[in-house]
Parts: sequence; structure tokens; C-alpha cells
Amino acid sequence: MNPNQVDDVIKLSWLNDIEHQIWIEVLATHDGSQDLAYTLAGEYALGDEYVVGDTLYSDGVEEGSAPEELQMDSEMILKPPYEDIYVYFIDTKVAYMNGDNRRYNMASELFNNAYISYQQYYNRTHRPNRNRGRYLRHEVL
Repeated sequence: MNPNQVDDVIKLSWLNDIEHQIWIEVLATHDGSQDLAYTLAGEYALGDEYVVGDTLYSDGVEEGSAPEELQMDSEMILKPPYEDIYVYFIDTKVAYMNGDNRRYNMASELFNNAYISYQQYYNRTHRPNRNRGRYLRHEVL
């Protein structure tokens, strides 16, 4: 990660955001997501609506729970070789916050490539949740 002056509390908030995004877009769309050992401040509801924090979404995620709010010693969802996604995400947010367009473009390209690679890996190695009416998916060329 590039050196920066961003407070650790803000970085933890950003990491919490990407953990929830990974849960919603990748993990919760596959069988066995409800068996993962992650807990969340707000449980996902059955049916067409679910809650993350104070936000209500409507995409039909199965019952299960997403990552809880992160602390400095929290275990992250992603493991090697995909853990660099977190670093790229933080670098992207810091560059955006600083108004550094060149660094932002480089960091966002690294993040997007790593995130799509993880999505493709997870989709290849896990069975989609067939009990849902609709799917969250990422269209990849």
C-alpha cells in the first residue's frame, strides 16, 4: 500500500465496505453461503429484501450472514492469492480522496482486475445457489 495520511478508522470502514460487497456479489450467490462462519450486525432476510447495516437491498439473497464490522485484528474473507484486493481497494480510495487521477486510474485497474479474477475463480469452484429467483452477477467479457 502506498504511504498515506488516512486514518485507520477510515480504512477499516472502507475494508468493511469491500467485505460486504464481496459477500453480496460473490459469496451469497452460491450454495453454502449460509454455512460460512461469518456473522453480521444485521442478518440477511429471506425473500426479496435484505439489510446490510441500515441499508435495505432487494435482490433476494438467501438467509445467511455477512462479515461483522471489522476491527484491527479481524480475519478477512479473502485469503491468498486474492488478499491483494484489499490493498488495491484502499489505494483506490486514497487516490480518489487525494484527487490523484493518475494513481486512481492505476489503482482502480489493479483492483478491478483482481476482483474479477476472484469472482471468476469463485464461480468456477462453487455451485450457484439455484433456489433463488434472481441472481446477482457480474457480466465479464
